[in-house]
Amino acid sequence: EQRLKSAVPPAEGSEDEIYVPILPSQARALFRSGLTVCAAGISDVNARLGAFAEGVRYALSIPDLRFNSYLSPHDSGFNLHYDVKPIFLIQLAGQKRWWYGDGPIEPMPEVYSSSWRQKPSLDSLEHCVLEPGDVLYLPAFTWHRARADGFSLGVTLGTKGVHNLPVRKALECSPFFGEWPLGELEPPIHPAQAGSAEVPAAARAYLEKQLAGLRDFVEDLSVERLWNLWQEEVQVAKGPVPEAREGEIFRDLVLQPSNRFPVSVLQDPASGRMAVCRAGLKTVHEPAAGPFLRWLLTVKDPFEVRVATRRGTELGLARAEVKKVLRELVRIGALETAEG
Repeated sequence: EQRLKSAVPPAEGSEDEIYVPILPSQARALFRSGLTVCAAGISDVNARLGAFAEGVRYALSIPDLRFNSYLSPHDSGFNLHYDVKPIFLIQLAGQKRWWYGDGPIEPMPEVYSSSWRQKPSLDSLEHCVLEPGDVLYLPAFTWHRARADGFSLGVTLGTKGVHNLPVRKALECSPFFGEWPLGELEPPIHPAQAGSAEVPAAARAYLEKQLAGLRDFVEDLSVERLWNLWQEEVQVAKGPVPEAREGEIFRDLVLQPSNRFPVSVLQDPASGRMAVCRAGLKTVHEPAAGPFLRWLLTVKDPFEVRVATRRGTELGLARAEVKKVLRELVRIGALETAEG
């Protein structure tokens, strides 16, 4: 998959840059020439970023979340535009200046920013400088512009809206991508007819048959079917995530909290059940386990299972329930052995 791209300056009379695919060997030269280099979907191939994105996706109940990275030389960046998705901007190195609106456009636009006739002036926008560790959140359809100070390396964490992916998925599931029409004979075209503006009768009959099959296929599609295909595509892990761990919980085992990825705790208001999410892995517990879970997730030092068992029973759980909670937190990596 082509992940590396470069932002090409806009054509004369236009303010909108475009992306062009590039090879890894071209990235250094393009950066030195003053162009921004983008690596798209890096969380799809980087285990730590993929797990982090999955953890945030679970915690916020977002269907699709991916990291992109942007390396910009001095005074490089995108001109004024808005994105059709909400994004978190995370500065890793260097500095970048941002101008941004105070909220999404009202009413919601139905065109890309490149088609917007009258853009706001920079003086009317908010302004800030992002330094390493800073995060800026921009809702979808919020005007923004960026320029690197010196140089800048940052990542964006963004979602996707409904797009034409379902149609592509539907086509891939159709006979058009299987045996049909490759299994049918195509009519031979006489050389004398090949250059004619009039469609030969044999070719017309063949193409009409293909069109009829395509119309039948489209006729069977529905908005619900396309929506399901979209959900199947986006509701999947967006990158490598840690494997679930297994292991016995015995009284002398020493456990400690894992700080490799953030842990999120969500509670269902209706049922009271608590979901603990970490790096794309998830475990759900009954309301009675809530006080014990909160204690476990706030412990900072290693502890023996026997100590946790005593604490869990004091909070109203049976020993078997305590071991189950500990086993599940070890399984998703929220707890790990002190030696690990």
